[in-house]
Amino acid sequence: MAKCSYDACQLPDNNYRFIWQGIYVIVGIFVLLSNPQNFTYFQTMLFIAPVLIDIVCSGPTNKVARIVRWVIGSVDVIIMIICFLGLGGIVTQDSNSYFIVESMMLFGGFKISKVLIAILLIVNLLIPVAYYTCSPCKQSARIKAAVVNGREVKQ
Repeated sequence: MAKCSYDACQLPDNNYRFIWQGIYVIVGIFVLLSNPQNFTYFQTMLFIAPVLIDIVCSGPTNKVARIVRWVIGSVDVIIMIICFLGLGGIVTQDSNSYFIVESMMLFGGFKISKVLIAILLIVNLLIPVAYYTCSPCKQSARIKAAVVNGREVKQ
């Protein structure tokens, strides 16, 4: 096992902050999906922006977490682009779908179901789950050491 080169461990004590992030995502999903009038471009952007910033700026870097970050981050960027296009008048919406305006030469009239977007937004719950389970912390280091050494972990 590698020895830390610092005098004091710089890892956080635990990963409980990711539980709060998960609660934020759940509340945001309920607000967006509670009423079709709530499912607007701006509110969707308000939901995605903090998660997307977290994906880009922080989080674990192991292989599994990196794959989860890239997949969900890419989907969130596409949804964010749809929202920007909606604010720009290129994408319009009704109560069930977003669709590209008919006057566009390419993809004019193409519809995207709000149900599909909602499912893709729900997938954002994987981010706090991946971060909670994959981010190193003092608590996970103690558990890992106990498993390797065959000792019982005391909380």
